[in-house]
Amino acid sequence: MRQDTQLKEKQLDFPYPRAKATHSWLNVDEALLYKMEWREDSQLSKSGVQIPKWHFAMLNDAERNDAYQTAIASIDLQDKVVIDIGCGTGLLSMMAIDHGARHVYAFECDKQIAQKAHQIILTNGYQNKITIIDSKSSEGWHPSVEKGDVLITETMDCGLVGEGILESIFHAKEHLLKSEASILPGRAKVFAAMVNSKDLHQLNHITKVGKWDLSAFNSFSTKGHFPVRSHIWDYTFASTTETLFSFEFQNSLTPECKAKCSFVSQVAGEVHGIMLWFEVELSNGVYLQNSPQNLNSHWMQGFISFEQPILVSQGQTLEFEIEYQDFTYVLKNTAAIGKK
Repeated sequence: MRQDTQLKEKQLDFPYPRAKATHSWLNVDEALLYKMEWREDSQLSKSGVQIPKWHFAMLNDAERNDAYQTAIASIDLQDKVVIDIGCGTGLLSMMAIDHGARHVYAFECDKQIAQKAHQIILTNGYQNKITIIDSKSSEGWHPSVEKGDVLITETMDCGLVGEGILESIFHAKEHLLKSEASILPGRAKVFAAMVNSKDLHQLNHITKVGKWDLSAFNSFSTKGHFPVRSHIWDYTFASTTETLFSFEFQNSLTPECKAKCSFVSQVAGEVHGIMLWFEVELSNGVYLQNSPQNLNSHWMQGFISFEQPILVSQGQTLEFEIEYQDFTYVLKNTAAIGKK
């Protein structure tokens, strides 16, 4: 079965039913990787500095790097001023200079990473072309920063919004960019589908262990979306795939958004939550996506788990209200429509 995940001419095909992962402890390395990546705290590096470990997977993601390189090369950067938000190592800033940018002002809010970016820029000989600013782009006034002709950012989590891309672009358009500035990425969509998966639900809920009732611990469950590396868990798509949000970064944008989304169940039985993924169009015809079938992406998928599994009949429609709050998607209301 084809489920629609298009950004105009591009489409992904999802066979149905899908994704019976080989959930055995032969996958112990992947399971441990999942646990490591899901931790919100940082790991202590060899130098004694704490940074999130996902930076290494991201920097070694060839699909990501190639897509940004291609997109940057497709924009006219000759003698342009570029703003890079969330620059990390400065990799995208250096790409921009190589493709003709006159100067890049690169913001990095993690001061330890910003210091390392200074070193990397110096090592690679870009110190006269790239200025690293160790703060959030939205914090305070930066008198040394010229208004940008182009914005480049890769502040995206598994559900697109978790690193503040909406707020960053909204602020930059108001304060850091010229009125006609180009923005990379240009647009994005967030897709969603209901899934049947006790495995994924148990990542965020507990009932009993043996005779002991532990359900009070569920008050600590994550209320919004959280990252899952879906292919290492048993799950089945249980509904149509729907577009949850569409963003046109080049045009009007607000950091406040909510959506009503209807899913038609394609199974009879329990559904345990909603899986999320994004697709961004960096520039014309250059895409990045973290769909469940893209095993090459360092990005995981997002998952919103229901407080309790919902029993559905085949063909039944479930309506959800999902709201973006504090860098996450929160499930607000649920309504069952149609046959039981």
